[in-house]
Amino acid sequence: MKRLLIALLVAVACSAGYAKPAVSPETPVRTSVALSTKHVDEGETDLGDLTADALRLSNHADGAFIAAASFVRSSRMLGPGTIDVDDIYEAFQFPTEAVAMVKLSGKQIESGLKMSFTLYPVGYSGFLQVSGVTASVSMKNGSAVVSNIKIGNKPVVANQFYKIAMPLTLANGAQGYFRVWDKDDILSTGPRTLKQSIEQYFKQHPDIAKGDRRLVVLQQ
Repeated sequence: MKRLLIALLVAVACSAGYAKPAVSPETPVRTSVALSTKHVDEGETDLGDLTADALRLSNHADGAFIAAASFVRSSRMLGPGTIDVDDIYEAFQFPTEAVAMVKLSGKQIESGLKMSFTLYPVGYSGFLQVSGVTASVSMKNGSAVVSNIKIGNKPVVANQFYKIAMPLTLANGAQGYFRVWDKDDILSTGPRTLKQSIEQYFKQHPDIAKGDRRLVVLQQ
């Protein structure tokens, strides 16, 4: 009788939603490239590309930005091979930070990319890893000149607006980007966090491969 009573109580708890749900196994993630945050503040990286892609695709944006400040700088390498997803989450300062959708004009995007190269080639916490955006960058007299900017393979129009996904702190103007945009440009916040965006991305893209460079620095 006691065992029957316990079984009944457990069944009721499960139907009421009180029981802890079973944890489904993580989808294996395979990478053909080594992932690291070591140089994420100095230039484009494979982990930066991956993260920006997750922000853009999981949140249905035209493009995505994420600053080097969002990453924990480390010399640790993940891959090549099958990797633990939790190790990727540990690469971020705040994996549960909300993702914001920001409305930026083509001119603001150009200004943001230019600011990203403020200290190039020296490390800068505001260096942007990007997705959906491609551009050529040349350095002249210590300043960046950004050209051939495209979103979705189409030239960016200065007075046209685009939806750019980014962590909320960056959307609020962190790392000096308040000079380019601010909270008034935010269209929405959430519903996904940085971690949730990556989880969603891996459901459709469990294999990580090296892609084309998005920000091409022209040799002088």
